[in-house]
Amino acid sequence: MQDVEKELPGLIRALLQSPASKQRKLVERHYTPDCRMTHALVMAENREEIVRIFQFWRFANRRLDVDINEIVLDRSGKKVWVQFVQHVTGYQHYLSPPLFGFSLPMSTLLYLRDGPSGCKLICKQVDYHSFEGILYTTPVLGPLFQHGLRRAVSAWMIGGAQLAARLFPAMDSWLQTLLPDYQGCKAAAARLWWRQAPPVRWRRVPAPYDPSL
Repeated sequence: MQDVEKELPGLIRALLQSPASKQRKLVERHYTPDCRMTHALVMAENREEIVRIFQFWRFANRRLDVDINEIVLDRSGKKVWVQFVQHVTGYQHYLSPPLFGFSLPMSTLLYLRDGPSGCKLICKQVDYHSFEGILYTTPVLGPLFQHGLRRAVSAWMIGGAQLAARLFPAMDSWLQTLLPDYQGCKAAAARLWWRQAPPVRWRRVPAPYDPSL
């Protein structure tokens, strides 16, 4: 790619919508021989495996439309962030649910490397799917969670915070008159409740994220 921001939308659509033979040519042209792909469900270690993943996904869907929402290229020109939505119709050709199609929002981080003639080649692709993006686009369950559960949880959290904001000043004033060492008790209760210090000994520190996985 000579102009990444201009050419990338067309490349993404072509990779997802083209016949198998064209998908192979696109990957061989725009990906480095040692390229890798990581995804929530799959991973690939070379161009051949990436080709097969694109071919399988295209074959699995009767129709696939793509909306590119945003492309952000970093200042170094070595990374590009893409947000887009795949509109799938006839997943597994109507043989498995969801039967009536769905929209799949996702983001992709592409690592770029300088190729011949000053063009940019993709050396690594990392796909990200948001949990709510998958959940809310699932037929039947999606609208139920989105308009039922999410609204109920939002009302509970916002209402609870608003109620606490109204009650706490009056309770704070009442406790100051009731307890002689109120500020000390308040600080001790805060340390116990938030559990910031001292650290919890039995809780293991999680391993740092490994981008190579």
